[in-house]
Amino acid sequence: MGFKVLFVNPNVPGNYRKARFATSNLGISYLSAYIRQHHRDCQIDIIDGRFHGLTPAKAFEQIQAIDPQWIGMSLCVDEAAPWSQELATLIRAARRKIHITLGGYFPTLLTDQALEKFPMIDSIILGEGEETLSELIDRLVAKRDWRDIPGLAYREKCATISTPKRALIENLDLLPFPDRYLATGDGETIEVMMEGTRGCKFNCSFCAVQPFLRKNTGKSYRLRSADHIVAEINSLCSQYPKLQSFRFVDPDFIAPGTSERAERLVKILEESPRNIHFMMDTRISSIVPNQKLLQALNQVGLKRLYLGIESGSEHILKKMHKAIKVDEIVKGIQILQTIGIDYSYGFMMITPWSTDADIESNAHLLKTIGRIEFRSFFHEMTVIPGTYSYQQLSQNNQLVWCGSLSYYSYPSQSARIERFRKLNNQLQKRYPACFGGAAGFLYENNRQLRRTGQLEKAQELESLSDQLFLHVFEDCWEEAAKESVSMDLFTERCHEKFSPQFLSILHRIDPSMIFSTISERIPHHAPTIQI
Repeated sequence: MGFKVLFVNPNVPGNYRKARFATSNLGISYLSAYIRQHHRDCQIDIIDGRFHGLTPAKAFEQIQAIDPQWIGMSLCVDEAAPWSQELATLIRAARRKIHITLGGYFPTLLTDQALEKFPMIDSIILGEGEETLSELIDRLVAKRDWRDIPGLAYREKCATISTPKRALIENLDLLPFPDRYLATGDGETIEVMMEGTRGCKFNCSFCAVQPFLRKNTGKSYRLRSADHIVAEINSLCSQYPKLQSFRFVDPDFIAPGTSERAERLVKILEESPRNIHFMMDTRISSIVPNQKLLQALNQVGLKRLYLGIESGSEHILKKMHKAIKVDEIVKGIQILQTIGIDYSYGFMMITPWSTDADIESNAHLLKTIGRIEFRSFFHEMTVIPGTYSYQQLSQNNQLVWCGSLSYYSYPSQSARIERFRKLNNQLQKRYPACFGGAAGFLYENNRQLRRTGQLEKAQELESLSDQLFLHVFEDCWEEAAKESVSMDLFTERCHEKFSPQFLSILHRIDPSMIFSTISERIPHHAPTIQI
């Protein structure tokens, strides 16, 4: 029997995508396909703890039945550590000779912390993992020492040892299509995540993409060809004929220098008999110079764009290294509205550099561009090790380790902003069904209306939601201006004032809706499976 390889996805909220989506781990999908291609004698299994809702004990039972010789766990964030620690402890207690490896953003960017939290593991794969894992399995199968393999880290005599960096894969078209291990459905509600690019041409001060790939050598920004992308789409559609929706997870699919690839994609899709639609991520700075290209992409299926707007303050945009101005953001949004491409966007109300004036500039931009996600009014930037922001702020001793998903926090630039942050935390803690569940439901419902072409109803509900969200923000911001704030009293008053307004909008969607059933209803208004 061949060497047994097992990948484990922990049972924690996923990456930056919506946690309620049952999203396959795309990194595991690629690794599994690569090992399957290069090690045909290996038996490969995947346990997705999140998809199946497994406890560490239940996952361990499945592991015992599989009896693998190598286990790899993918940890995107530190939040995945407790579940994975418990599982790794169970594995090590039962199996002394099994090789356990960690990979992903958390162990790559916080290698020392990962090795301290996981003394029971053998190795960490740093950065891009396909070739490193392949060589590791070669050594384990041959029972040879693996500690000189490029791209690894491990613990030796209480010290972290990192081997030389491994070169990145240059030609992404040579990679096999990822194993779609969560392909459990076939229909219009399915959204397929696609990788068209690895790396990013830009270096935003808060982003972890560049620091992650700096653990390797070589050119970090690489493209799959349009032909290779469409070949994968065709392969999936042949297996699942009802598939229509595809989501590219690239940081910027139409970044400078990539127009030839995008034009080729347009040409192939124009000649294709398939009726598909797709979503892409891009930067605002890529919209203005690509108006004609976006129109062409829209004609062959581009329905939505996710934009990294992040701020409405010129001061903060410079600190973020976004290389855009606020008027470019407004112009870019107007272009998308003219073309008819739906959009959503990332936004950070609070950063380590935010002043009171920056907060007010942010609110003004959100009011201008609309389609507001409630959390945009309160979202705080996280500081991730390896980023420019981390390097800058750590030098000034401005970082506070807060664990979990947040990595590092920081003090506010003003007492008013600090009070504002506390008010938001209190609202979420005391009334999550209203200011968390209901607000999220309204936003996702409006997105779904646009996806299904119900534009008039979407616009009506978006207008109502935007106004309500803005009023909540304004009350919190005005309250935060007071030197003495009673958190409990204010949050109670805020809930009394705004919960009927939330319910009023919810009842326009369904008169039977109440706060206690919101969490059960959300999946009906967004894709619940991604493959």
